[in-house]
Amino acid sequence: MLSISTYWNSHRHNEDGLHMIYEAILLGFNNMELGDDLPAVLLPGFLDMQARMKQVRMKRKTHNHMSFTGAHNFLLRAEEDDKLCEFTSQHSHQRERAIELTKKAIDVVADLDGIYVVMSLGHSPMATYTPRLVEMVKDGQLYSKSYAALKLEMIQEREGLGISHLDRVRQALDTLIPYAEDKKVRLALESGEHYEQVANEREMETLLSEYDTPAIGYWHDFGHIQLKSNLGLLDHQQWLEKMAPRLIGCHVHDVIWPDEGHSIPFQGDINFDQLIPLLPKNTPMVWEINPRRKSDDIKASLVTWKEKYGD
Repeated sequence: MLSISTYWNSHRHNEDGLHMIYEAILLGFNNMELGDDLPAVLLPGFLDMQARMKQVRMKRKTHNHMSFTGAHNFLLRAEEDDKLCEFTSQHSHQRERAIELTKKAIDVVADLDGIYVVMSLGHSPMATYTPRLVEMVKDGQLYSKSYAALKLEMIQEREGLGISHLDRVRQALDTLIPYAEDKKVRLALESGEHYEQVANEREMETLLSEYDTPAIGYWHDFGHIQLKSNLGLLDHQQWLEKMAPRLIGCHVHDVIWPDEGHSIPFQGDINFDQLIPLLPKNTPMVWEINPRRKSDDIKASLVTWKEKYGD
């Protein structure tokens, strides 16, 4: 099921969400995901579209129909301080605010008849290594001893910190899972782009094994995982194969070597022909494209995508 994130065009609209919806329809999409960059003023237009669809009780989608697949958990960040709120924060008020924002996102998704909330969980309290590794890769040092040493240092620091940050995530999930279940919305734990983000791959497996319920699952971000693959931290195909049974959906964007993500599919280095067949049938595939990308290029790529993989 193809969808597009508001990340691509929300910055061009600040009065009427309906105009934003029709812009996405003209690209060739009939499903949309609400990103964390969406201005709250646009929400009434989304709700208006949903109300129209309910009123008409359409048996079949038409060319100007738009459904809403889901939203990011920090969809409604209203204050500058909200950007600091995450489940792993050492400050209780920030953790509580992150839970509050996520509940609001769940409410919005339920009102729009969506099916999931994409969950960004937070960060591990460690030094920042990923940008340094990226710069070394750009400098041709991927297979150097100094690169291997820095990567090992990063892993050892992360492992040495323990899992206190995971306990904070568990506390949030224990509150949010019943709330989401009551609203018939699933929580999708997103794969992080940087090694410092929570959850890393080992932590993701741990959390999903502990919460063995359909209410929670895995969200695969092709660009995030490809960056980690480019840095030699994992094998993209092997990871997706392992996580497919718990997959709720995915963000689709390409990566131009080594780290230029949110590129249009087929303009970068991701081997979609190898990876897309691993997805379960009817998986939401949300195109999360950089706002600078041109609509004509997205349209052309979408035609190719549908020819290869369907819609």
